[in-house]
Formats: sequence, C-alpha cells, structure tokens
Amino acid sequence: MTGLALVLLAQDTPLPWVLAAHLLPLPYNLFIVSAIGRAPQRPAWVLGAALFWLMLFIAI
Repeated sequence: MTGLALVLLAQDTPLPWVLAAHLLPLPYNLFIVSAIGRAPQRPAWVLGAALFWLMLFIAI
C-alpha cells in the first residue's frame, strides 16, 4: 500500500487519505504477529522476524 500512498501523495491528495492508504494493512499485520506469538511450537527466531517485519512495515 506504500505505492498507492505515494501515488496519492503525488496527486496532492489530503494527507489523512494518504496515511489511511498506507496504514490500511496494519490490522492484518498485527493479527499475523499476534498469531505467531501465540503459536505453541515455533522456533524462537520466527517471532523476532515477525516483529522485524511489523517495524519495517510501519517505518516504510
């Protein structure tokens, strides 16, 4: 959705709409991280990778 947000920003769309387009997948990403965190038999690095992905998504 970052690409869509950049297109909207280039077309002088109001900033709240641009932020909404960029943050639209955030609930899904939070669900994925919480589901991985609750998984009973997961390698330790998987939760770290999921948290890294979430931080990367928010930063970009």
